[in-house]
Amino acid sequence: MRALIVALVLAAATARAADPGPGDDPWRTILATRVTDAGEVAYRTLAREDGRLLREALAAFARVDVAKLDTDGAIAFWINAYHATVLAAVVHGESPETFGGRARMYHWFGQTLAGKRRTLDELQAILDRYASADPRIHLALCNGARGAPPLAREPYTGQSLDSQLAAAARRFVNDPSRNGAAPERVELSRIFAWYQDDFEREFGSMAGFLQPLAERDDMRAALAAHVLQLHYTAFDWRLNAAPGELPK
Repeated sequence: MRALIVALVLAAATARAADPGPGDDPWRTILATRVTDAGEVAYRTLAREDGRLLREALAAFARVDVAKLDTDGAIAFWINAYHATVLAAVVHGESPETFGGRARMYHWFGQTLAGKRRTLDELQAILDRYASADPRIHLALCNGARGAPPLAREPYTGQSLDSQLAAAARRFVNDPSRNGAAPERVELSRIFAWYQDDFEREFGSMAGFLQPLAERDDMRAALAAHVLQLHYTAFDWRLNAAPGELPK
């Protein structure tokens, strides 16, 4: 009986270590408490109340040895590291809303991640290499702008990466504020134009990539048309702050 109790305690401890809850993992806590259901961020509250948590999350990412991770684990790590760096940049005072602001935020601002200082552009380049094989990554990566995919409220993990990327892709494709549809015509996010080669590589066309993900009736009908017109909308570079949560 005693041996059984010890085994159960050890199993519970192992489970907690493998899948930390909101109270155990700083990055998980930030996402759960400062990201809305719409994928917007409470930047003002984050800066005022959670500076220590964000520093702890970044410190943990700095210590990761990516060479010890499998492919899914590495992708999940880099997505999380990218998102944490976006939040750190905005808290620092950066913004994507102007050309100069984007240069400072993506090209100059950096954090130590996996043992090396890296900018958001450098992190993007790492993830782009993975996205050439799995373009759903493009639809999961939030660069802090409203035109980007919404920020997920949970960390990406190697164990759940496929289902998480599938959910992110479906959410983005079926969001009418980002992608519109009319008979024989779709109005797509500029992201699909930026990474067109990645999206079309496996399926041969943009429609081929989108059809398995489309759930809206108008989108499915448009994609099924014999002749389909593709148009790409201007990207919305406004900061993805939650209402009342613009940083000071």
